Amino acid sequence: LNKLEIPYSPIILGMILGPMMERNLWQSLILSQGSPLIFLERPLSLSLLILALILFFTPFFTLFKSKAKREKNRNI
Repeated sequence: LNKLEIPYSPIILGMILGPMMERNLWQSLILSQGSPLIFLERPLSLSLLILALILFFTPFFTLFKSKAKREKNRNI
């Protein structure tokens, strides 16, 4: 990890929080009888899901935008 300059903290957080998150996911799915729509029923969970999707796709949009800008400048 040092050679690739990968920080340790995200790996440690993933190892600690991952099993807890998975256990809670299964509990939620059991309570909803297997329906994933339980995560869209409450406003807070829906807001967090939308925020997570926005944060996930933002780097792709900025990359696409910067490539389009470079192409535009190259064609001028």
